[in-house]
This record gives sequence, C-alpha cells and structure tokens, in this order.
Amino acid sequence: MENTIRAFRELTWKFSRPVFVGDTIRAEGTVTELKPMPRVGGGLFTLDVKVINQEGQVVQRGRWVALVAGTPAEPPLA
Repeated sequence: MENTIRAFRELTWKFSRPVFVGDTIRAEGTVTELKPMPRVGGGLFTLDVKVINQEGQVVQRGRWVALVAGTPAEPPLA
C-alpha cells in the first residue's frame, strides 16, 4: 500500500476474543464499497476485516475507510 493510501478516514475495531502467545492468526478482508473521487485523484474504499485464530474463531473485526490514489481512466479503444 506504499504510496497508495493517502489518508485513513475512519477506523473501527472490536476485540471479541483473546489472542495468546503461540496462536496462529490470519486476516481476511473484503472490499465492501468503492466511491470514485476524481477531484482528488483517487477514491474511497471500505474494507471489512476479520482476524481469525487457528480454531477458526473470529478474535477481532473492524472496518477501514481510506482515501487511495488512483490512475486516470483510459479512454475506450476504437
């Protein structure tokens, strides 16, 4: 995400279960919303994130809303 994220607009996070030393965790993210903002050269995206332990239990969850840099849309080919 280096040189891509311009600003974090919102971050919410919930800790629902403990994480212990030795646990194996993974993160899963789903983009749930995209909002173009051509005036600022990018757009907003909303990412719902879950952190899951080795037993398949969701131990943390949250939502990130960030402003990201974009590239200009290319005109359609003739």
